[in-house]
Amino acid sequence: MPQAHIQDVIFFGFFFQKNTINTLCANTNKQGEKQKAKRKNNPWNPVGLNEFYTFLAIILFMGIVRLPSVKDYWTGNDYFGMPFCKQFMSGNRFLAIMWNLCMSNPQDEQNDRRKGTAEYD
Repeated sequence: MPQAHIQDVIFFGFFFQKNTINTLCANTNKQGEKQKAKRKNNPWNPVGLNEFYTFLAIILFMGIVRLPSVKDYWTGNDYFGMPFCKQFMSGNRFLAIMWNLCMSNPQDEQNDRRKGTAEYD
């Protein structure tokens, strides 16, 4: 990997530390399993560390390249489409992670009771 890319990866790590990403993955997986139990037609495959970094890269890309709709990043039209996103993750998988993204532990019932208050995490 060229030196410039290594520095970029190190800089990225200052904002997205591995232990933080591991926590986000764990909480997102718990939320995905919780939603899967509620709705049988809601398939969930656990997200891993590398896939979550890919998800974050797509989020950052979307902040730089603005399109009217999230679906537009995965359009089948090669002329108007964004091949970057679909090279790394399907649109359905991206949306599944987005819908289940959870910062706090979804199994923390005490925290759930605090919804709507300043103490909610």
